Amino acid sequence: MTDESRRFRLGLFTIAGVVLLVLGVLSVGAGRFFQKTDPLYCYFQESVQGLEPGSPVKFRGVEVGRVEEINVMPDARIAARSDAPHAASLIEVRSSLFVDKISNQDTSLVDRSQLHASIMREVSQGLRVRIAWKDITGQKYLDLDYVDPLKSPPAELPFAPPGTYIPTAMERSISDIQRDVATVTSELAQVDYKAIAAEVRALLASLKQRADEMGSSG
Repeated sequence: MTDESRRFRLGLFTIAGVVLLVLGVLSVGAGRFFQKTDPLYCYFQESVQGLEPGSPVKFRGVEVGRVEEINVMPDARIAARSDAPHAASLIEVRSSLFVDKISNQDTSLVDRSQLHASIMREVSQGLRVRIAWKDITGQKYLDLDYVDPLKSPPAELPFAPPGTYIPTAMERSISDIQRDVATVTSELAQVDYKAIAAEVRALLASLKQRADEMGSSG
């Protein structure tokens, strides 16, 4: 086999490998490229630490979307000139909902206005969003579920959301829970366990002495 023939075959194998790689990438991403999605906007007053673009959006454990973008609202930015305290505490999370995951086959091709109206109807019945822990690594995701709408009314926003909006659940935030855990841990660290252990040993010694005295007197 001549050198020219070897180079030709090597080049052919290289091109074939590249083509197969491209086809593999396209086959894996084709579902995402052609998947029908609808934007979802959520606003949080708590820290969104651990929530990242690409994080899942789940409804009762089923992935129905993904987080696309996380932004500090303009009035909350460091160099903002606004003095509105309410607006200055909001973090906007924009996600994409998978239309085929949030509607059945008969309604998967509804237009955006119909989809928005359907979600708003569910919001009135208690559909809310919260940040949940994904695992012990600290990663988080958006969790959709129903709550009592009377106990968790939608928070008033100082602006109109640019798209479909699901309110956050009016419950204790992750930051509140983390703060309570830190407080309890700090208080536990201040407990004098050595002194407690010494008192327990002294009490046991006293009880043993009493028992010995009662046994000897008997």
